Amino acid sequence: AMATVRMDAARDALGRLIEQARAGSDDRRVAAAREMLLQTWLLIGEQDAALAQLDRWIEQDPDDTWARDRRLELLGQMQRTEPLREALQAELERTDDDRRSDLISLATRAGLVDLAEQALRGWLEDASPMQRRRWTSMLVDLLVQSGRAPEAIKLAESYQGGFEDGILRRLWLARARVVAGQIDDGLSEFDALMRDRLVPPELRPTVWDQSVSVLIDGKHDDRAIQRCRAWLDAHRDDPAARQAAWSRIVRIRIEQGRFDDAVEAARAWLDEVETAEPKYRYPALRTWAAALQAAGQERAYAAALAEARYYQPDDPGIANDLGYTWIDHGQHPDKAGELIRRAVAAEPLNAAFIDSLGWYHYRTGRFERAFAELSRAVRFVEGRDPVVYDHLADCAWRLGRRDEARQAWQTALELIETQGRDDPVRQRAWAPLRRRIRDKLEALSARRQPAVAPTLEEQHGTQAASVRD
Repeated sequence: AMATVRMDAARDALGRLIEQARAGSDDRRVAAAREMLLQTWLLIGEQDAALAQLDRWIEQDPDDTWARDRRLELLGQMQRTEPLREALQAELERTDDDRRSDLISLATRAGLVDLAEQALRGWLEDASPMQRRRWTSMLVDLLVQSGRAPEAIKLAESYQGGFEDGILRRLWLARARVVAGQIDDGLSEFDALMRDRLVPPELRPTVWDQSVSVLIDGKHDDRAIQRCRAWLDAHRDDPAARQAAWSRIVRIRIEQGRFDDAVEAARAWLDEVETAEPKYRYPALRTWAAALQAAGQERAYAAALAEARYYQPDDPGIANDLGYTWIDHGQHPDKAGELIRRAVAAEPLNAAFIDSLGWYHYRTGRFERAFAELSRAVRFVEGRDPVVYDHLADCAWRLGRRDEARQAWQTALELIETQGRDDPVRQRAWAPLRRRIRDKLEALSARRQPAVAPTLEEQHGTQAASVRD
């Protein structure tokens, strides 16, 4: 019922399932069914209805910790700052140590830094040594993340503890100094920790990773890549350590928009693990595929996915991505359809997979079936994507539903502007799509035929005619 967006029927069935599980005292089934019930609203963007259901559960049982925590998460996702502040304040006053870290993380993500800081400083006043280490660590992170690195440095410098605390204190100081602009001092502290014989060997990759992360967060990409390459030089015979560095380099280059550099780095990594165990070659293949996709090298991207699928034949994500890429480029339609159907069967609520199925039907000329699937995809929150709406619009135009096509193209443009506003990678990826959609809308305004995507038959016919000419 959920897969076909018949949510009322799904809710009735889940309500009965919850009652049966409660009658059998099966707490795990109750929790799973309650989360699924919430998803019948959340998947289609009806967050207020999900919140109302959580309120009903809490009213029935005020000690229902699961429902209270889930309500906090949802308020954060809905950006309901004041209700969240009030609810968090109450929870922070009543909770035990087991939940405090999660509550502080939620408050920080929601921008309620003052509330989190007040709670942490209060807990520190009567904390045990173990608690003191934990709350100080969280407070240092909070100060760093909120742009108060000098305060974090002072807090770390004043901290006293045992040997293990000394290592932790040095990590705090290294990170805070980089964020405060004392980059060389901070990196020197990170390096000193990695050279220190008293630091356990298994901790050193974590120290290195933190040093790279703080540089990336501060937009010091070139310094981050320098550290990655130094790590590669120092770990020539350690494929796990090299994997961490190579994947960082490729991600940084993609974020910078330097796609050719990303492809070059991913290719170097892939060549390096050509005869390695699958656990090392598979991540390199996926990274190589991501770099090729970002660079717009779609045929090479499909070839990389096909090889990756050899290692993970049951991965629905690979099956969908490969099937979609094939059908979008007019390759292997039968195999593409099989892969996409397999992905949808594995994850029937995945809007991206449903879009792929709709696009498969469109490209093979089954416009009614395509319209049904694409209409279903955009009902899900994750399906409200400019690419999906462009697919839906093309299909609506084919079926003579001109007003619906225009509205879907306009929605796609609006989504490009809103979803890509603060995301340079998306802006670059969607630039060609934006131009195509604007051309279609201009054609409509001029009473011309918009250039909708061809079917496979039309595409191959055009290619054949081109060859004859």
